[in-house]
Amino acid sequence: MHLVIVNLPKVNCDGFFYSYFHYNWTQNLTSNPSTYCFNLFRHNTDHNKSYFCSIFVHCFPGGRRGKKLLKLEQVEDVVKFILNFTAEHCIHLPGRIPGFKSADVKLLPSYVTKAHLWRLYRDAAPEHGPVAESTFRKLWSDLLSYVVVAKPATDLCWTCQQNNNLITRQVNVPDEEKTEALRRQEEHLLEAQRERDAYRTACQASKAVAREHSIKKLGKNAANSKPVVFHYSFDFAQQVHYPADPQQPGPSYFRTQRKCHIFGMAAEGLPAQVNYLADEGVSCGKGANVVVSYIHHFLENYGIGEQHVHFNADNCAGQNKNNTMLQYLCWRVESNLHKSVSISFLPVGHTKFAPDWCFGLLKQRYRKTKVSCLQDIVNVVDSSTVSGVNIPQLVGNEKGDVFVKVYDWSNHLGKHFKRFPRITFARHFRVTEDHPGRVFYKEKSDSAEEMFDLARSSPPPTLPPLIQPAGLDASRRKYLYEQIREFCTPETRDLVCPAPE
Repeated sequence: MHLVIVNLPKVNCDGFFYSYFHYNWTQNLTSNPSTYCFNLFRHNTDHNKSYFCSIFVHCFPGGRRGKKLLKLEQVEDVVKFILNFTAEHCIHLPGRIPGFKSADVKLLPSYVTKAHLWRLYRDAAPEHGPVAESTFRKLWSDLLSYVVVAKPATDLCWTCQQNNNLITRQVNVPDEEKTEALRRQEEHLLEAQRERDAYRTACQASKAVAREHSIKKLGKNAANSKPVVFHYSFDFAQQVHYPADPQQPGPSYFRTQRKCHIFGMAAEGLPAQVNYLADEGVSCGKGANVVVSYIHHFLENYGIGEQHVHFNADNCAGQNKNNTMLQYLCWRVESNLHKSVSISFLPVGHTKFAPDWCFGLLKQRYRKTKVSCLQDIVNVVDSSTVSGVNIPQLVGNEKGDVFVKVYDWSNHLGKHFKRFPRITFARHFRVTEDHPGRVFYKEKSDSAEEMFDLARSSPPPTLPPLIQPAGLDASRRKYLYEQIREFCTPETRDLVCPAPE
């Protein structure tokens, strides 16, 4: 017998730590194979010889090896189940998850427990048989350590958490230090409240404008035609999958259905929100070009024609708070589409606003509705509110036809504008026709404004080159056809999961 140390995850199978070594039988066993490999085993672990001998029983002919050892397919079923559950239920917090060094941590709601998730996995009747709860927990811990369940205080602002920890967990420290911690927390909360008040003030002003001008709904209007200030907010929601069924078939939890991204543009003054539904076959991702293109389409087709527009967004640098966004705002003013444009970013950890409310209504309806194609998701958005707050807008269809075009704004505008230094430092930006190409910025809503000249040259009013979506590759088409097609209704199978070419 030869024992070979490998770097596999630790999997506890009936007391046998399968990860420490891989065994390979030969026809001619040595008289004392345990002596042959004990030194190598001890070198790679901290266990003594008696522990090694107890493990050896599982490998020796006639030992307890066999029925209770995991199959590779069982491990794969557990991993797929947890990942698919996480994709539907994980909480997306802005920036890095507080309390974790890794940026790829996925946070499940605090009401989810590992025992509850194991019972769902067991009831789903995996094809190769369920594993025990202890093994389920071990696999989760070793293979998917970045999937964690939220603790009661995990979804708070990280600054708030740090300050609260200093206040509540300090023992036998001078009163001066406690007082300083209280002061810092009070200043932070007051700052967050001031930013929230500025957002609410902008929303209230937009409601007053809508009442004064009898604006009842969004629609196509001539740009720069109304001498008013109007406010919009935008954000991405967590993607949804289809086909989906409230009576979820067990095997579908182990498979990756077709994806649909959701981007919302909210007009708090009405209120109304246009939800851009981008199937994975026509999606170009979630980068700056996509966000700016959706905003451009919204203003062209749903804007009220305001001369002065104000935006609010979260602090996500890759999507919203970047140079492409600032350059686009300058371009709109220089192209005479607005007299002034401003954008504000809520503090990290305090970013709940109107789009989240609309997404919540949408998701509630989605979880109770059978969905088999994109049109079903459109119907979900339509029916998610009685008063028509949520409005659907398809980016494209399952066949690959594109209805909302994505442009290469980054390269197009980067030739005519400079990069803004320390963009993460400021939270409020403003561009006016009186100072083309110049950005006025400030860190807080009550700070003094400063100015930075972005312009290199005057950008042309023409649109940038188009970005064509990559579409579904051959392997993804094959997977949908072989693994997902059976969960679609007969009428939508050829549309959602067509035969690969």
